[in-house]
Amino acid sequence: MLSFSTDMDRSEEFKLLASTFNAHQPIAILDRNGTFIKVNAAFCNLSGYSALQLKGANVRLLRSDRHNDQFYHEFWLALYEHGYWQGELWNKLKSGEIRLHVNISAVTDEQGHFTHYVAFYEDESVRYQQQLLLEQKAAQETSLSILMAYCLDELPMTAFLNQCMEQIRQNHQWHWKLLSLYQLTHSELHSILSHGACVQNNCEKSAMTQSLCRSVIQQGAPKELPLDALGLSSCLIEKDHALYAVPLNQNQKASVLVLYLPKFVIDNHESRAFLHRVVHVLGMGINKRISDQALEDARKRAELSSKAKSQLLSSVSHELRTPLNAILGFSQLLQDEGLNEIQLEYSQEIHAAGKHLLNLVNDILDLARMEQGRVKLNVEALSLSASLSETLAMVQQLALEKNVCIEFSDKARILPEVNADPIRLKQVLLNLLSNAIKYNEVNGQVRLHLKSIANQKIRLEIEDSGQGVPEDKEQLLFQAFNRLGAEQGPTEGTGIGLAICKRLIKLMHGEIGYQRHPVKGSIFWIELPFAHYAQEISAKTSRAHFNILCLDDDPIHLRLIEGLLSQHPELKLFTETNASYALEFALKQPVDLILLDLHMPELSGYEVLEILKASPRTATIPVVAISAENNPEQINQCLLSGFTEYLTKPLSVDKLLVVVEQLQQEQKQLLQHQD
Repeated sequence: MLSFSTDMDRSEEFKLLASTFNAHQPIAILDRNGTFIKVNAAFCNLSGYSALQLKGANVRLLRSDRHNDQFYHEFWLALYEHGYWQGELWNKLKSGEIRLHVNISAVTDEQGHFTHYVAFYEDESVRYQQQLLLEQKAAQETSLSILMAYCLDELPMTAFLNQCMEQIRQNHQWHWKLLSLYQLTHSELHSILSHGACVQNNCEKSAMTQSLCRSVIQQGAPKELPLDALGLSSCLIEKDHALYAVPLNQNQKASVLVLYLPKFVIDNHESRAFLHRVVHVLGMGINKRISDQALEDARKRAELSSKAKSQLLSSVSHELRTPLNAILGFSQLLQDEGLNEIQLEYSQEIHAAGKHLLNLVNDILDLARMEQGRVKLNVEALSLSASLSETLAMVQQLALEKNVCIEFSDKARILPEVNADPIRLKQVLLNLLSNAIKYNEVNGQVRLHLKSIANQKIRLEIEDSGQGVPEDKEQLLFQAFNRLGAEQGPTEGTGIGLAICKRLIKLMHGEIGYQRHPVKGSIFWIELPFAHYAQEISAKTSRAHFNILCLDDDPIHLRLIEGLLSQHPELKLFTETNASYALEFALKQPVDLILLDLHMPELSGYEVLEILKASPRTATIPVVAISAENNPEQINQCLLSGFTEYLTKPLSVDKLLVVVEQLQQEQKQLLQHQD
């Protein structure tokens, strides 16, 4: 706020203000009613109006409809009361609407009355567009991760496509009018799948669509065709739509996936790139559901699974983690660059959103690993009561923020210990307690009860006073990506937590469930076996032999390995020189370790690994690369590709035995969790 004490002071300060008009920053002086008195050249360039046009005009000339009347009321009220306001303001200029950062200070007379306002403007449109782009990228990555999860889920074809289309419609404001899959059989194109609003309509674009599909098959690349260029007078699809055709390999036959969708989806590179990735996931999901060759041949089955499984997991880890690392890393660097308050707030918001998205990606990967049996637990005897007390300390702040009272009696410490993974158990407890607080009412209560059941299990009940789960949705609990309608509310979540909890408790030989509270709220419970009871189960599930499959086209090297391992009767060796036979063996027989030569004649070691990781029956088998090369770059590439270890020829039995011993220990830990 500016003030004047004498006429001389006022004159000098007005001269000082006038001198700033030569600066590059847009500046305007207004009277107390918001009428322009003077603007500098930079403001004229920004607004598109000349100084003569603005003089005497009210600032409402630049008012944007993006702000409601309440916003402007509070804006002027702040100026009248405090003589100062700064913030983000949309202005309607001659060139269009842009977002500006505005800093307004009042000028007072000797009596302290406001006489004028001096406004400084800063163009925020570039930064705003960058923020929108980051938000758009984050939304795209989130949608892709969910679509990929739908792809893996055991959903019927129609339900899969419905959920994918709804996800895109809600988060990106477009969907396809029609999705069709055409397959080339004996030189004829046949439609084998249709989905969307126009399925029942006889469309006159049929001949043109088939011509487009043939062109896509011949060129092996996606093609697009705007419909407004066709002059179709009776087409039921809007003319602002387009056809987008992508080649697919479905059941080893040339196929094309065609979508009729809004034309703006392919108007720019970013939108087209996102669409291509969506279509890629749709293609994997469709192929997964209509394959009728699953068990006919082991290698064909593995190759089909490779397209749906390995590509999915690699896309999740690379396509999501790579941009997320950039978002989190650079947003953190920006916070150390001396930003102003607004810029720091923006970078912190970007960083927080990136962390939230990273947690979602980690949850999806965690769920995928559990479904494939790749989660390793370190089980030990521990006190459930003690673990619960430690977890309660972690959620105390959340409970305070919502003023939720947690009641837990410490008398349960006399109960026997349970067998559980301490970290994973806390993960389950943290999820259940957080839900009990987040979905509770303000000033609500959470009650915890621990008790022994039939001298074999300990039961924990978590009772809350919230609204509970609707009766018609109780059967949907513990399903991934199903928030039972809570996605419309203010509470953040992904619908993955309970699904992960169920799998973790099952791995620890426990049970988890839900029951309605007789009055109001929910009761989630878990049961875990006593430590001695779980150890008895573990003893029954041990296995005597450790099976090793060695794939190498060199028979001399195979005989060498047989000789090296002949002195170890607990190790059972199987050898193959043909990759196809080895893959078939791994699919049908229990294998604990695969030794894989990188340079096979029909399939490379990397291709064999990709096929193994694609099939649920072989995805968790450790694979050790064997090669005569000792190149550090190749070793690093192998480990990054998913090989467990890298051994060089001639094979060292000591190194191999170290690997086997480590895997045997891990196997024992996993076997004790099998039902």
